[in-house]
Amino acid sequence: MPTRHVARHVVGAVATALLAAAASVPATASAFADDAGNTVTVDPVGRLAHDGTITLEGTYRCTGDGSDGPVYVSSALEQRKASNGIGGTPAVCDGSLHRWHNSQRPDSTTYTHGRAHVTATLMKLGQDWGIPLPRFLAVHQQDVTLVPSDR
Repeated sequence: MPTRHVARHVVGAVATALLAAAASVPATASAFADDAGNTVTVDPVGRLAHDGTITLEGTYRCTGDGSDGPVYVSSALEQRKASNGIGGTPAVCDGSLHRWHNSQRPDSTTYTHGRAHVTATLMKLGQDWGIPLPRFLAVHQQDVTLVPSDR
């Protein structure tokens, strides 16, 4: 397996695990979000491929605070009381507006075309007491429409 492919899976797994924690307390995450010009948005349309792969997209902007630690845009999809993390994208915190694109095929949940709810989270992993903990920079929730994908 190529190194790039392995790295992408590792990033996705880390971001998905962190998002699972974040999605369980979205109000709390919003309360702790950093408002120093950091934003994340979700496009109003998501894609659902015939094999079950879901693709969500949007934009983000974040500023560097000089501290070490990777930053990710993660996303979670909820439909009919089923919820799954949908990938994770490494973020560049240079103050510019960037696009994010997360794609994943949930293992055990079947989603359908139509209305769903997305939570997108811009988070930084920091070292507190030697443990990597997320710091929420921005959180955005909105309804989207899942439409058929071309792939």
